[in-house]
Amino acid sequence: YTDCSLAFTSEENMKEHESVHGTELVLICGFPDCTKAFKTARSLHVHYRSHTGVHPFLCTQPGCEKGFKDSKELSKHKSRHIGDKSHKCDYEGCRKAFFTVSELNSHKYIHMKSDSLCCDVCGKQYGNEKGLTRHKR
Repeated sequence: YTDCSLAFTSEENMKEHESVHGTELVLICGFPDCTKAFKTARSLHVHYRSHTGVHPFLCTQPGCEKGFKDSKELSKHKSRHIGDKSHKCDYEGCRKAFFTVSELNSHKYIHMKSDSLCCDVCGKQYGNEKGLTRHKR
């Protein structure tokens, strides 16, 4: 598929992924009041875990007893144990970093709301008072 740049470590994983290209959402969740639909049986199976409470992916960090419905969620959780805040805000004057892209995107909304902080001399905008004050010096 020309518009897909994903790479896989096995042919089996690649074949499974190929099934999401060009297919409709045909697998419908059967739980009451749930209208979610999926392209692959695997995606539907992982989704079922949100209804059943089954969390087979367990954190191995000593003292942590959390479980997750898939390996992706477990990986995000593990980054918190090691303090991996690799998702950095690129907004001028902001030095915050986050564990997940989702947290970073939520944070960026703060900057969008506060774009009214601008220099009265040159018009440059800042996401926080600290950045604007530093600029004015």
